[in-house]
Amino acid sequence: MIDFKELPADGTSFEQFVREICLIYDLHPQWTGKGPDHGRDILATEKAHGVVGDFARRWLIQCKHYAHSGKSVGREDLGSIIDDCRQAGAEGFLLACSTQPSSALVIKLRELAEKPENRLVTAIWDGVDLEKRLAEPRCFSLGHLFFPRSFAATPWKLYNAGAPNKWTAHYKTYFLHLSSRIAGKYPNLSECEYIISRLESIKPKAEHEVIRPRAIYFDDKHDQFKVFADYLVPRDTMPSLLPDAFESALHDGYGLHSDGTGMWYITYWDIKLRRILPYSDHFDRDHYDYYNPVRGNFETGISRNSYTIGELAEYGNRWD
Repeated sequence: MIDFKELPADGTSFEQFVREICLIYDLHPQWTGKGPDHGRDILATEKAHGVVGDFARRWLIQCKHYAHSGKSVGREDLGSIIDDCRQAGAEGFLLACSTQPSSALVIKLRELAEKPENRLVTAIWDGVDLEKRLAEPRCFSLGHLFFPRSFAATPWKLYNAGAPNKWTAHYKTYFLHLSSRIAGKYPNLSECEYIISRLESIKPKAEHEVIRPRAIYFDDKHDQFKVFADYLVPRDTMPSLLPDAFESALHDGYGLHSDGTGMWYITYWDIKLRRILPYSDHFDRDHYDYYNPVRGNFETGISRNSYTIGELAEYGNRWD
């Protein structure tokens, strides 16, 4: 169960949460000015592909966060829906709320949509519907970001990827692929958590730089891991970290664990420098472009780069 009271009562974080969902759904959200209740509405454009041609619908999204009081959203809590939509040039009205709409409001929205002269489509995302959307693989990371206490009990969410040894997963705020060479099961999750903690120990020193794990491949025939991660750095800036900063924390080609006399789970780290435009509408830290073109590498443990991070540090200490 999601506790929407984890978001502050002023509603700002709830508005941001709804906007992030719109971004994931590729709805191109934009903020409008603040309304009488000091909240910000969202304008979103839904694009569809028809048989004859493409078309689009503009939505005005009003966000109401009443989880702390538990009250329903009533008709009196909204302005003039028709006037607001016309002023915004919207053909659709969407209410997003952390509780539920009142029965009177549900009837009102239905009546507005049924009148042809209004030329308006209405929809509701209530607390139950938003919780269902957070259960979708593409939205799961938002749950850990906005509702950390609610999601703490289920740090991993796994989805089979069409084969016994291939999985996609959400862990904390990360999305990554998991695969094994032979076994019809994902790699040991405790070891995966330790692997990610090793990556988290590396702290970029510049704004907008971030390290994102992408995949963990386990060669269960030889008890070895191959870890894929991206180091995201804004375009036209120098990376604050060189390969040896990664190598000193990760120890490429060595075991994850050692007892002083031996080591086990030899691990190779495929770290790739990726250039980003952090303010672009197209940018997302886990955009599908970071996964789809190299999914075969993730599933077979074949490096994307010429060198693993240890070799790169040893033979030049620079990024390709």
